Order: sequence, then C-alpha cells, then structure tokens
Amino acid sequence: MKPILPALIALLTLAGCATTRMTEADIKQHCDALYANSQIDPVRSKMLLPITYGTGQPIEVLADRTTPTGAERPALLAVSKAFEACNQYAVEKLGPMPGYRISSNDRVTEALSRLYADELTFGGFARELLYIGERDQLAAEELNQALRAQERWGQLSYE
Repeated sequence: MKPILPALIALLTLAGCATTRMTEADIKQHCDALYANSQIDPVRSKMLLPITYGTGQPIEVLADRTTPTGAERPALLAVSKAFEACNQYAVEKLGPMPGYRISSNDRVTEALSRLYADELTFGGFARELLYIGERDQLAAEELNQALRAQERWGQLSYE
C-alpha cells in the first residue's frame, strides 16, 4: 500500500497545477473581456492594456507626452473600472491578495487618477507602471525568500 501514496501525491499535485492553470486562464479571459469594452477605445493606442506589472512598454507609449483630452477622460474611467473589476474577480478566484500586490494596485489607481487630472502624461503613466512592476517584483521576491526561510527554520525542532 505504501507505493500508492507517492503516486497519489503526484496525481494530486498535477491536479492542483491543472486547476491553477485553469483558474489563471479563467481570470485572463474575464479580464480580457473587461478591457475589450469599446468605451476604452479612445485611449487604447496610448496605453498597454490590460494593465499589468512587469511588462515592457512600447517606446511610442513611453514617449507620449500628451495628457488626456475631454473625449479620453471617460475612457480612462472605463480603464479604471476594468482594472478594479479584474482585480476583484482575481480575489474571488484566488483569495485575498498579498499586501505587496494591494500596495501595487493602489499605486496604479493613484497613477490613473493623476493621468485623469492632467498631472501625468500617457508616457509618464507608462513609466509609472514600469516602476510599480519593478517594486511589485522585488516585494514578491522578498516575500518568497521570507517564506523559504520560515520553512527552513520551521523544520528545526527543539523537542
């Protein structure tokens, strides 16, 4: 009976990975549909959508020194709503976000509001996303290192 246990563990691990991939695909599909909203079209060429972290920005987007026109402001509101709805859907599927990701999302929302208020250009917004992505990745790595250290130290027993 003991040889069955490793096979069962491997099968459950594979099933968990498949479920995770299906969940990630479901979230991506849902978010893509949110960002396909035609209200976003006026700014679609000025922003890399969907909003993601750690994704390179095209040079023409980074170089855009324009601020939103009156016709583009409703599109920015639609982008903001899609961003929030996408994150909410991910929370429903995956559970609560880690603190570093909440902080990154807050920074994106703040940058969107600055863009909306003409305090930031489209290129400036793209650069902000690069910085947010870099900070998000560093925070994730720090958390993973802390979890690995906790795992190693948790194996030490004083009994």
